Amino acid sequence: MKTYLAVYFGSAEQKIEQAAQINPKTLSVIHSRFLLLMAQKKYDELSQISAAYLSADEKNASTLVAAASDLLSVDSTELKKEAVKLFEQAVKIAPASKAAQIGLATTLYQTGEALRAASIYEKLLEQYPNDIQILINLARIMQDNNQNKEAVTLLERAVKIVPASKAVNIALATALYQTGYARRAVSIYQELLGQYPDDIQILNNLAWIMQDSNQNYETALKLINRALDILPDNADLLDTKAVILAKYQN
Repeated sequence: MKTYLAVYFGSAEQKIEQAAQINPKTLSVIHSRFLLLMAQKKYDELSQISAAYLSADEKNASTLVAAASDLLSVDSTELKKEAVKLFEQAVKIAPASKAAQIGLATTLYQTGEALRAASIYEKLLEQYPNDIQILINLARIMQDNNQNKEAVTLLERAVKIVPASKAVNIALATALYQTGYARRAVSIYQELLGQYPDDIQILNNLAWIMQDSNQNYETALKLINRALDILPDNADLLDTKAVILAKYQN
C-alpha cells in the first residue's frame, strides 16, 4: 500500500510533467519541480538546477533567492555552488536587492570565496551602516583573515546599535580576546554571565580566557565544572577542562 506522501508526491510530479509538456521553461514549472525534489530529498537531481532557472522564460529575483536559500539548507558543497549561481543571477536582475546581495555574500563565504564576500559586505555596509547581520558577517570574515582589530571596530558598532544582544556581545568579546584585549573580553563575559548564569558558551569561553591569559586556573576550573554540571558529556567542555587541569597540575 502506498503511503500518503508517496501518493502526494506522485500526484504533484504528474501535474508538473503535464505543465512541462506545454512549456518546460516556465519559471513556475521549474520552481515547482525544484520544490518537489527538495521535499523528496532527491538532492542528486539538483546538481544542475541553476541551469534550469537561468534558462527560464521569466526572470524573478525573489524566486531565485528563495531557491538559493533552500539549497543552502542542504549540507552539500555542490549545491552551495549552485546557490551561488542563483544568487548571482538574482543580483543581476535586481541589483538593489539587499536579500540577494547578502545571500550571495553568505554563500560565497561558505564556499571559500571570502574576499569576494567581504567586498560585497563592505559595499552593503555603505548603504546599510546599521545592519547587524552585515556587521557581524563582515567581522567574522575579518577574524578569519586575522584582521582582528577591524573585526573589533565592526562589532563595537554593532553593540552600540543592539547593546542587549547576547550574540553580538559574545562576538565582540571573542574578537577582543583574539586581538589581545583579554581584560576587556573578561569584563564582557562576566557581565553576560550575570545575565545568563547557565550559558554553556559563556562559561566555556570565560574559563578558557581565565586559564590562557590570566593563568587563573582555579577560577577557570570552577567555571568549566559549572558548565559540565549542565552538559557533562560535551566534548568541547571536556577538552577545555583537560587543558586547564594539565596546566594547573604543572
